[in-house]
Amino acid sequence: MARRPGSALGHPDFVLAAAVRKGILTRAHAHLIGRNRLEGVPLSQIAAETGISHSALCNRRKKAEKAITDAIANGFSAD
Repeated sequence: MARRPGSALGHPDFVLAAAVRKGILTRAHAHLIGRNRLEGVPLSQIAAETGISHSALCNRRKKAEKAITDAIANGFSAD
């Protein structure tokens, strides 16, 4: 897989997909990070769409981001 200059892991979407394949994130967690962090959709909007409270989404995103950052710190590769 080709990597973008300056990117140790590759495109963020590919990193999230690899994290799901490797069991680091659930599809729901990857989707939440993608929509909020990459697409810029506010958590309040996601909460309204899903019926999940803003607070619960914050906690889910925090848990998911910790899982992926811990994996990266421990040598996770999106390859």
